[in-house]
Amino acid sequence: MNFTKHMMNERLDRAGFILSHVSLGHSVAEQLIQEPGKKDCVRVLTNTGIILVYTANKEKVITIYLASVAQAKVFYPTGNKLPNGVYKAVKENARLLKLCQEMGL
Repeated sequence: MNFTKHMMNERLDRAGFILSHVSLGHSVAEQLIQEPGKKDCVRVLTNTGIILVYTANKEKVITIYLASVAQAKVFYPTGNKLPNGVYKAVKENARLLKLCQEMGL
């Protein structure tokens, strides 16, 4: 896995914290994000409730964070529920998400 300078300089502590408490898992949903004035990127939701943000060509990881239920639901079109396993993982990660926020990660 390759990382951007942003990831190495500003998000490494958060990534280390998350990956020491939650396994990376595997991709269950992806989104190409295209916002005016910003570089395109790909967001990936894993079965363990982690969101990885990659460069558009998926060569480098920009950031990693624990998904909230609302953030995970964005990956699924209106009317579709989160897969049960992903929902459970996100709910189980809620305590870690709060701790991450309290630590400023």
